[in-house]
Amino acid sequence: MVHLPNGQKGFYLSNPEGENFIALNRSRIREVSDKYLWCFVGNNTDGYRIYNKAAGAGKVLAAPSVVTGNGGESFAVLKDAKQLDGYTDLWILSTSNDLTGKRAFYLNVKDHNSWKLNNRNDKLAFWTDGADHGSSFVVNTLKEAGEGGEVTVSPSTGALTSSNPSSSYKNFGRATLQCPSPSMQVPTT
Repeated sequence: MVHLPNGQKGFYLSNPEGENFIALNRSRIREVSDKYLWCFVGNNTDGYRIYNKAAGAGKVLAAPSVVTGNGGESFAVLKDAKQLDGYTDLWILSTSNDLTGKRAFYLNVKDHNSWKLNNRNDKLAFWTDGADHGSSFVVNTLKEAGEGGEVTVSPSTGALTSSNPSSSYKNFGRATLQCPSPSMQVPTT
């Protein structure tokens, strides 16, 4: 799960379900569902592609190829991975020290270090004039999200398995992220 702590609140990123932006309006979730699960495929040199489980492997988190002004009206969205048309889908992570006691990252478009994702009026947009806690992301495993046990993602199949049979995440046997790469990994930068 990807969490965007912003000031006193933190917002969970989820599948926008047809909207033309990703709303940042969930600071708590009652149950982990597919729309909150994200998969990072790639590395920090070539870039990561980011997939949402509910949207499937055919959609990627994408950014406009041109971010205007200070980025507040340019939104990251889920796009068809084979028809990006005016969007780019490669992301780079860098360490953020803006959230005390948390392992946090900035997420920017590859080759555009100043185009960092940010909470702009409760929408996932960009900030091009720097970065602070509003641009800091925390990537939580299901264990860190309170689901208990260890959750393992198979690099070859994307299947999730849990060491805790009482975890509230439903049907781990069918919970497959279906990320299209054997290089699937949790970012460590």
